[in-house]
Amino acid sequence: MLLLATSLILSYNCKKDKTVSIDACATNADLVSKACTTFSNSSTKTNCEAYSVTVNKYLDSCPGLITTQRAELKADVASTKCQ
Repeated sequence: MLLLATSLILSYNCKKDKTVSIDACATNADLVSKACTTFSNSSTKTNCEAYSVTVNKYLDSCPGLITTQRAELKADVASTKCQ
């Protein structure tokens, strides 16, 4: 999960879009980083689920992804089993 978050944050450029602001993308990238740190420090099911929700919110807020990329990444997140 840490690798996924890091690659998402570093790989995708948040570009200004008519319906999504760059501020939302940057804010959600920061939230992903914080959720990742929380999960890394305490690998509980609750923290894992919160991290997954945050990654999905990030994916929805950054317009730099095409629809198929977003769907593939969201499928990867969904396939992660929190225990």
